[in-house]
Amino acid sequence: MPVAAPGGRRATAARRGAARPRDDAGPRRRHARGWAESERGVSYTFGEDVVAKFLEAHDLDLLVRAHQVVEDGYEFFANRMLVTLFSAPNYCGEFDNAGAVMAVDDTLMCSFHILQPAAKPQPPRPLASRAPTPR
Repeated sequence: MPVAAPGGRRATAARRGAARPRDDAGPRRRHARGWAESERGVSYTFGEDVVAKFLEAHDLDLLVRAHQVVEDGYEFFANRMLVTLFSAPNYCGEFDNAGAVMAVDDTLMCSFHILQPAAKPQPPRPLASRAPTPR
């Protein structure tokens, strides 16, 4: 997994492969610990302890990962030690998710710019039929 951080700073970004909306790799829910094979057996999941250990080993405060659909465009995990970003609202026209872009300022303060999902187009309503007016 590539890791990127500005020199001497305590921020990092992790990049994964192509977007897979039903991908079950990544953070596990419900306070799970350690590593485990995913439900589909094609990847691995990890618990909060894995995030904390990685950050401590690399003297970092935050791990940023991407390419997994999350409803609000971003989602925190492990007491805000990891954030998942997804920048494509209405992913593939199948999801109602927002997208998000994270900005990091000179003091390493993070903020999120939310890309709202577009409203789903409503199907056309049939025109009301009118009986001809007698003359």
